[in-house]
Amino acid sequence: MSMHKYLFFVGWLLGSATSTVASASSLLGTYSSGGQYGFGVVVPTIDVQLSDGSVTLGEALNLPSSSATQQFSFKSNADDPDFAAFVGKLSNGNNDSLIAAQVLHGTSLGNVYNGTESAGFGRAPDFAGYSIDEIRLTVDPFLLTIVPPNAGLPSGLTTLSNPSFTGPATFRWEVYGNAVPEPCTGLLTICFVGALFICRCRRSQQ
Repeated sequence: MSMHKYLFFVGWLLGSATSTVASASSLLGTYSSGGQYGFGVVVPTIDVQLSDGSVTLGEALNLPSSSATQQFSFKSNADDPDFAAFVGKLSNGNNDSLIAAQVLHGTSLGNVYNGTESAGFGRAPDFAGYSIDEIRLTVDPFLLTIVPPNAGLPSGLTTLSNPSFTGPATFRWEVYGNAVPEPCTGLLTICFVGALFICRCRRSQQ
């Protein structure tokens, strides 16, 4: 094998290994909530968002009732302008606050979790040491119903006592990514390849 072919082969191996590691994102943690809630407001949609109190992911999500599962993927600021900032909060090594909300549009009525990242995702203190590639939201089918019918009542606060948000109504926020390699890993790889290269050169000269 010539020197150029050898170098090309080594470069190809390293490139293949790098691309394989980069594409193999795994599930790092999940926050789920759901249930049936009673409301006193008549609106047709639900706002869904995940926040640390200062940065919010999914702020523009406004979901109608659906008989099908709905899924949303956030991988960059193109999907949500706060993606990078939110990921930074999730992996800064601090157990920051975590707020997960599913509320009727324009109101504060619904299900709101106000706790910490470690309690919400079950990883202490947070996702420090991991590179987060994607945050995925999966919403099970749900139905917004008003009982009894609100004929003649304006939108907004009403006197109805039992409008409800029904169905499985599970909201799952899943975090995907990879462990950040230790700095010495890359150095060891370079040293190993360099040693192979030197041995090859010496054999060629004999």
